[in-house]
Amino acid sequence: FLLAFSSFLCTHRVLSLDPRRPPCLAAAMAVPLRWFCRRVLLVRQAGCVRLLPGSGQAHQAQHQAQHQARAASSATSKGQHRTHAWLPQLRRQPYSAAEATAIAPTCCASSRKSSSAGGDADTARARLFRQVFDDQAMPAAETGDPVGLMLIDNLVEAQALPRMAKDAIERGKNLVALIIDQPDFGSKDPAAAIQRPASSPSDPLHLIDELSDTLCQVADVAGCLRQLHPQQQYRAMAHAACVSIETFMERLNTMPELSEALEKFMATDEFESMSTEAKRNAYSFMLDFDQSGIGLPPDVREEVVDKVMEINHLTAQFDNELGNVGATVELPAVVLKDVPHNVVSLLPVRDGKATVPTKSKGLVDYLMSLVSDEGVRETLLRAAYQPGSESHVATLDRLLAVRHALAETVGFPSFGHKALQDSMAGNPETVDEFLTLVAQRLKRQVSRQYARLTEAKRQHTGNPEAVFHSWDQPFYLRHALAQYEPSEEISEYLSLGNCMQGLDLLTRSLFGVSLVPEQPLPGEVWTPSVNKLNVHHETEGFLGTIYCDFFWRSNKTSQGRHCTVRCGRKLDGQTDALQYQHPIVALTLGVAPPKGSQPSLLTLQEAETLFHEMGHALHSMLGRTKFQNVSGTRCATDFVELPSIFMENFLHDYDFVQRFARHFDTGETLPRDPFDQAMTYRMESQAGFLDLENSLILSGMDQKAHSSGQPLTGDALNEVFERFACMPHDGVPVQTRFSHVCLYASRYYSYLWCQALSSLLWNQCFKADPLSRQAGEKYRQCILAPGNGEDPWVMLERVLGYRPSIAELAEALVPSEEKE
Repeated sequence: FLLAFSSFLCTHRVLSLDPRRPPCLAAAMAVPLRWFCRRVLLVRQAGCVRLLPGSGQAHQAQHQAQHQARAASSATSKGQHRTHAWLPQLRRQPYSAAEATAIAPTCCASSRKSSSAGGDADTARARLFRQVFDDQAMPAAETGDPVGLMLIDNLVEAQALPRMAKDAIERGKNLVALIIDQPDFGSKDPAAAIQRPASSPSDPLHLIDELSDTLCQVADVAGCLRQLHPQQQYRAMAHAACVSIETFMERLNTMPELSEALEKFMATDEFESMSTEAKRNAYSFMLDFDQSGIGLPPDVREEVVDKVMEINHLTAQFDNELGNVGATVELPAVVLKDVPHNVVSLLPVRDGKATVPTKSKGLVDYLMSLVSDEGVRETLLRAAYQPGSESHVATLDRLLAVRHALAETVGFPSFGHKALQDSMAGNPETVDEFLTLVAQRLKRQVSRQYARLTEAKRQHTGNPEAVFHSWDQPFYLRHALAQYEPSEEISEYLSLGNCMQGLDLLTRSLFGVSLVPEQPLPGEVWTPSVNKLNVHHETEGFLGTIYCDFFWRSNKTSQGRHCTVRCGRKLDGQTDALQYQHPIVALTLGVAPPKGSQPSLLTLQEAETLFHEMGHALHSMLGRTKFQNVSGTRCATDFVELPSIFMENFLHDYDFVQRFARHFDTGETLPRDPFDQAMTYRMESQAGFLDLENSLILSGMDQKAHSSGQPLTGDALNEVFERFACMPHDGVPVQTRFSHVCLYASRYYSYLWCQALSSLLWNQCFKADPLSRQAGEKYRQCILAPGNGEDPWVMLERVLGYRPSIAELAEALVPSEEKE
């Protein structure tokens, strides 16, 4: 229970793709093996994780503790729904798309029109979202014949997953036989026979994309359920399905016949006449072939496969070992005198000593922000980064060495060069230029902040020579931010239902797209608290489905994540524009569920995570490509985070927020003063220069780790800190918790990069009028719809009117003081 509560305290910061702080509780991330290394030919990035940071950590952790305390004090009997005088009770059955459109208020072209207390928030549509997400009044139906999970045929039991994988592989063999014109390679199973419309394109490019889609539809479903399903049997069967698909893919990765068939087709006039999207898709497949060493001798290709499989094993091992990072320490109970009693009461105390688990970095940060004894703070921080075993660091060292060896085997000077070949940056040298320019611009501001905090420490300790250390930051930052702390609890206006209504308002205003709640059928969702949204366009009709698994539970990885279940693509042989394979995604958060009369109340940081993940979902929903391999979020990491980070900007605009932010009990609209105070607090604590520096350090560490294959020793970390930090390295082994070294190998800089892109896009196109339909449509057509079917630089230039330089990206991220 203690560990669960510790996790609960930091749920809001455990999983967010926010680069501003080091990841915590990363052991919870059992990411499918195939995402760890982009070498897999037929699978692209299908999941987008928001691995949260950790600054403003004391304030945010305290918010979670306050939420729990309020919930406990007002808890009512299980199953009781809330009623408020200002919230009429609505029917429980779902609204149709037509009804949803009918009850929706007309979307203004401008957001700069203030709303009265009886405006948007009092519409039936706003009440609908509160009923569904705050009152949980639309659970899955309990009567009727059960359907497959997420309406997938035959997925009515865990054992169906390995069968689905086997069927996909058998069908895949038949597709390969068609591509390479070798019938003997095909499956002997009659049920796997390929039946395609006569009008379907039969060239190698279309067939390889269909092969990719066939395998991904099983791998993506299995990867999603491996993360989210509460039953161990389902997770085990999902893992088995993933392994089966991946093993088959490894064979395809090194099949010269496949690459030769595609290469031969790319030399034809037919290919030359194809669209830009088709050509990028073909080049993407060829790039994956090349990175798998397809042109190497057979024995070397086998060596490549062996290295890839070892990398998969090591990444999984390092990821699993992250759960053991953090030692348990005993502290004199008296040093915790300033920690709230409801937290201290959960810590075992014996003979005047409290036992503190440090596996939860969120709990450690929270305690460090309250403990005045510097020695205790240092003990807590060092314990939090202590590996659970000596093999943990050895695993990381071996992983980096094997990655480097793999890169050299297939012809790259480093793993960073291999990983960044298809990115916007293109190579590690460009990334280094970007990080160096950001560091130069950041140094003055960060130095000033450290000077103020150092002076605060010297005054507090009475020691004019006191040196500021990393374990001092939470404590003195909390005191420095006390003047900015909001006078009111802004989260009381940000119930989950309110925020979902705000997202619906946003998508209708920008894109003419409605989020329509629908009651799941029996068996459709993996746990009763999952809500279903169908996405409808005002003229284009149904676009796709989003499953929302938002609430924390003990057997769930409490994180913000976008999981692709099925990608969109034009169905072969269909000429009707409506004949499109509609995307399905799952979004997961780790927020506290409703309790008693109180709905799930989100901190500002949790609301940002929700908007961030919905940005990924919209990328999937609004992408409209012919090929699934370039659909939606299947694009370069340093571009895929742009739509998600961009969505966070809307939460920082009061004119938009006040249209949906209502007090959960009184219905009062969020006042301007507490909003401004919260924004100031956010800028000073969560998105300040210290957080930016921390993200810069981690990005530099990631680049260093993948530049030579050498271990991240103390000397290597010292070098990183000398280049990117204003303070020397304190000797804390920060690499022991750096889960991104597995998931985003050599690409951690992407969050800073996309934050810069987002700043350019917001300031030029949306800042003056955030809900502009004209700007929204341009954003959709130029950024979201093409997926990876166009060069990201071309897409960006189409919106901004120019291609920003690396220096301009650095300036967008760290503006000059005059522009500030």
